[in-house]
Amino acid sequence: MDQSHIDALLGRYLLLLDEYTQLRDRLAKLQSNVFYQLARANFETQRGFRYGSDQYDARMKASRQLQIFEDAEDGMTWQIRDAVHEAEPETKEEEHEEEGEEAASHDDKLAEELEEKLGLSDNSEAESEEPAPQAEQQRKIGDPLRWYGLFPPASLRTAQSASIEAVQEVIPRLVTVDVKMQQLEIEIRRARKKRAKAEEKKSKVEATESAAVGASV
Repeated sequence: MDQSHIDALLGRYLLLLDEYTQLRDRLAKLQSNVFYQLARANFETQRGFRYGSDQYDARMKASRQLQIFEDAEDGMTWQIRDAVHEAEPETKEEEHEEEGEEAASHDDKLAEELEEKLGLSDNSEAESEEPAPQAEQQRKIGDPLRWYGLFPPASLRTAQSASIEAVQEVIPRLVTVDVKMQQLEIEIRRARKKRAKAEEKKSKVEATESAAVGASV
């Protein structure tokens, strides 16, 4: 393992370290801007009202989803997309429909027996065979700023934009760079160990050759 390969790995590591430092500085500025804009929005709002966790909707759900994929070259890739959730009432109705389909044959047999023995009408059979198909409906999560009224202050929207930039762009890239740096650290340690073993082996060979030359003289 020659020194040029180790120098190349160290050069890549320094580039990632520089990017990591810039991302940390960018994240710190975004977080500082978020808290500043929140404080400004609370200062400008009406008396007795405060923008914070007290106004959170109990039905709050994630508005974005993160997907992580393994890559042979990069080690890890990620993708962020808007979250889409299924409406809860539809899912419950679908469960009831499945249970009704499982017991359909049993209900049909009971209906036929009642018609033959008691002379009942076909109402029970009609009710059991009434289909209630509903397509799976998905709804997109709305803007959380609507929890604070139709016209939230501009400072609150600025805080939201800074938070989105931090979560959607800076933090995922920061994690990716950190993982790549850890992988390079492992490669550098392995390269140095191989070089040390090669140098040790070379020194032993040279010592053996010098000893052989001295003995011959």
